[in-house]
Amino acid sequence: MTDLAGNELKDSDSNTNCTTAPCGFADRDSAAADGVNPTISNVAIDSNLLAKAGTATMTFDSDEAMKDNGATIANGCTCVLVSGGGAAGNPTATKLAVTMPTSVTWGTAAFKQSAYSTTGIYGLVVQAVDVKDNEGNLGGVEVANENVSSQITANLAATSTNIAIKLAKWPLADHDADGDLSDSITASINGGAAVAVTIASSGVNWGTAETVTLAFTGAAATVTSSDTVKLSYYYADAAHTVEVDVTGPTVASKSPDDGSSTENTTPFISVTWSDDEYAGDTNTTVTISKAEHTDPDGTTTDISADLSTTDNKSFFYRPAGLAVGEHTVKFSATDAAGNETADQSWKFSVTAKAQTSVALLPGWNLISLPGTPGDTAINSVITSTQVDTVVTYDPSVPGGWLTAVRADGVLSGTLATIDAQRGYWVHTAKMIL
Repeated sequence: MTDLAGNELKDSDSNTNCTTAPCGFADRDSAAADGVNPTISNVAIDSNLLAKAGTATMTFDSDEAMKDNGATIANGCTCVLVSGGGAAGNPTATKLAVTMPTSVTWGTAAFKQSAYSTTGIYGLVVQAVDVKDNEGNLGGVEVANENVSSQITANLAATSTNIAIKLAKWPLADHDADGDLSDSITASINGGAAVAVTIASSGVNWGTAETVTLAFTGAAATVTSSDTVKLSYYYADAAHTVEVDVTGPTVASKSPDDGSSTENTTPFISVTWSDDEYAGDTNTTVTISKAEHTDPDGTTTDISADLSTTDNKSFFYRPAGLAVGEHTVKFSATDAAGNETADQSWKFSVTAKAQTSVALLPGWNLISLPGTPGDTAINSVITSTQVDTVVTYDPSVPGGWLTAVRADGVLSGTLATIDAQRGYWVHTAKMIL
């Protein structure tokens, strides 16, 4: 079978022209060249998140037979170009080998965590090279003229002066699969034509900073803080990324603070986990694998079922009432990749509320309390036998007024408790200090 450009596909039982094993799919005729780049399609990655020792398998199709010659990046390889990682690094991409086990138009590559061990996000650009060395690639998405002027706050000394620029999209991609990211970024100064930039050695921060340190080496003049500077660049399509996560989440905040004390017997106990470890991290939630509370008597209670959360990052627990003494809480959490951070614990103490005394003059006194007592029973709060009547107003009850009158040595009536929410009229026959 021959196409319009003269490329012939024919049966073969020899290895004369076949470049993959097993041979016999078809010879590729070397007598004609159409100058058309291969088109890549149907890219699939079976796992976009890898933990330790994990492997992500990428597969793709090409509309032309691909050359499988083991060429280097510089010589034009059928391969996957990998850029990214979790730490500052050089503006380069590395080669991931492609094999064609069943067809010269179908390729597969294995991205292994053991080879790309740093926690971070990696961009994968696929390149197919046909038998006439025409190159087609897929995976880079262009961002045109992103305005970064606000990040240039001072005049640069020279066109070779480096400056760190934060980009909106990440990770950077080797869009043309040549192993170099510098040519994937160009700059426009004050609306002018695109000029080259040079990324500094180790100038790409693949971590959460999402910055690239570069110099406007192609500019006709030094860049100033008043210039309008726009960058055009390529980032990896989300479908062409793999995230490597080999570290567990960390405790970002907790409450009550470790070693703190409170008079509140029902404090909110909370813990917030952080698993945002690199630029473009899309797996930032956690699953609680342990939540325990140990009271002053040494009794440990599983509180995991009583936790509440709205985002699977911050978790809250409100105890019914804690005893005076030292309390310990312990949490373990697992991230989306299966990494567990175990037994993060801290202690806090519940202390007895300080006694509060309110001086009373003979007759009626209008008082309120600075806080709700631990025991709100009226005879626990008012212990002086000189107090004979207490009155308060509660609009939620019929008639509104609640009253307690001393009889048989105790205050009794419709008013049974004292708290910090209301004012009280208190009558006494003598001064109470």
